Amino acid sequence: MKKHEEDVPDILNINVEVGWNCNYDCKNCYRFFECRSPFKEQIIARGRIAEIRKNLSKIETILVIMGGKGGVGKSTLSSQLAMIFAQQGYGVGIVDSDFHGPSIPKLLGIKENEKLVTSYEGILPVEGPWGIKVVSVHFLSGARESISRFDGSKREALEGFLAHVCYGKLDFLLVDLPPGTGSETINLFKYLPIHKVGVLVVTTSSELSQKVASRCISLCQGISIPILGLVENMSGFTCPHCGYITPIFQSGAGKELAKKTGTRYLGNIPLDIHLRKASDQGDSVLASFPESPASLSFLKLSNKLTEKKLTSTSLQSQRSFSKVSSVDRSTMPEVLEINLDLGCHERRCDDCSRYFTCTSYPAKKNHYKGVRHDKIEKRMSLIRRKIAVVSGKGGVGKSTISANLALCLARQGHHVGLIDSDFHGPCIPKLLGIEGKRLKITREGIQPVEGPFGTKVISMGFVLEEGKAITWFHDMKRGALGDFLAEVDYGGLDWLILDLPPGTGSENYNILRDLPQLDGVVVVTIPSQLSLQVVERGLSLYRQAKVPVLGVVVNMAGFICHQCNTLTEVFSEKKGKELAEDLELPWLGDIPLDERISASCDKGVPFIIQYPDLPVTRKMIEIADSILNHFERV
Repeated sequence: MKKHEEDVPDILNINVEVGWNCNYDCKNCYRFFECRSPFKEQIIARGRIAEIRKNLSKIETILVIMGGKGGVGKSTLSSQLAMIFAQQGYGVGIVDSDFHGPSIPKLLGIKENEKLVTSYEGILPVEGPWGIKVVSVHFLSGARESISRFDGSKREALEGFLAHVCYGKLDFLLVDLPPGTGSETINLFKYLPIHKVGVLVVTTSSELSQKVASRCISLCQGISIPILGLVENMSGFTCPHCGYITPIFQSGAGKELAKKTGTRYLGNIPLDIHLRKASDQGDSVLASFPESPASLSFLKLSNKLTEKKLTSTSLQSQRSFSKVSSVDRSTMPEVLEINLDLGCHERRCDDCSRYFTCTSYPAKKNHYKGVRHDKIEKRMSLIRRKIAVVSGKGGVGKSTISANLALCLARQGHHVGLIDSDFHGPCIPKLLGIEGKRLKITREGIQPVEGPFGTKVISMGFVLEEGKAITWFHDMKRGALGDFLAEVDYGGLDWLILDLPPGTGSENYNILRDLPQLDGVVVVTIPSQLSLQVVERGLSLYRQAKVPVLGVVVNMAGFICHQCNTLTEVFSEKKGKELAEDLELPWLGDIPLDERISASCDKGVPFIIQYPDLPVTRKMIEIADSILNHFERV
């Protein structure tokens, strides 16, 4: 019998330094903006700050696009805005700083084999439509390679993008940040000339997305980064057959969040099939479908940002459709890497993003075992099956699938645990209706919070203060994840479901190294061309780690309009099973788009509980049964 709840102390934080213990490594410090040291600016200026500021001196405005949560359409918005600005005659560049799931080249229709090249002036960006200057790590790797960089190499690549790429004179440089408030965000704000910066925060109309977006706003306000405004994306689906608008991602309007946080509200972008078609082809929605709902919304947003009053008709007369580079790059040498040290110096295998492909250090596994390995192994030996739910891209509904998969298993009588390992946007507590609970600690270890059907849940959401952004770098996330595996008293479980962040970042590497006994991964995607491309990158990581891929769940697979009962494939014309075949993966099932899923998420009531007879619930149960049947056959 455990102690009474009130007698058990709360955990106030996990794996956090109480003091500063400053080693003056300001470049690598996640607490840079909190630090009150009068010397921090001088120390960081010894690096390439002056070089970066000089290189960006001819740029009028640096527009940083942030989204607290993945899948809010941040990259789509960035690419469409870049094309609209360029169509208006502005000089435009765009930096794709999502190192694990770069998507800007695809969204701009840039050919797959394009590469960065170097001239005597420096690195030349790839030239996109309407002369947009584009930089992305995508140009340094193959389409199917996993991109695995940790904080040091990401920081160095970002420095290279800012210091060595020849942007020239531009009116707008857009920087598309990955979701959350991680190292890319903190490092970017360290380097940029703040007087030129304006942040655009992107969210959807769901309460969950807005909750995470408020953390981005809190971070910017806390470190005095100017916010231009907030955009609410996917604010209702317009049926192309009857024109009826359905609020698929409902509750908590963006206007309310803007008012609450003192942020300017810039408008909304509807979920529009024309936008999907244009994005799949790498075209401007305004050029391809000038009168579509999305085109008109983007035009209003552009007018607010540029303070011009243009119509789709006047814009069409200005645009040039050339997608051919004006520079002969054929004789220029390719850039293979930017500021990436490929050597192995300190044998720090626990910090190495090349752990699974390394052949130069045969003893790497023995070296890595020293990091809590025995304690983790002992805890995990009490758990029969351990499954990670992964995705290549954010916003595919991975956490919703993870939470409801765990509950489907628990409802059948299995003992189930669930780890939320997304440190920058933890949402499992909200999805399960256990938000606001605190972790407790006893002699046996950290006590997980109990969710529906007795599930044992662990998440940074049980530790974070309301609205506070978490700005951890790799070391801190690795340490906290080690706590989740080694220090939490799960007891004996039948299943442990690990909800991993999207992409192939450090959290994913840490799980694969800390849990060599992982039984498999379930891949979640949506049926868009972009998501499938990013999934292919992620799969190469799991194959390198020799972890079985159990199959793919295709989420958001079509929507039936309640007004005219017509099915619309919002993201792709292909069926889920066909998409699984394209990926050469077993097909576990489809989950259709249904506004009741979003509503149940916002209420904190899992949809399998609130809507037990809904088709989407039956689909989820079938997916759980497929996984159970797989292990019965093994």
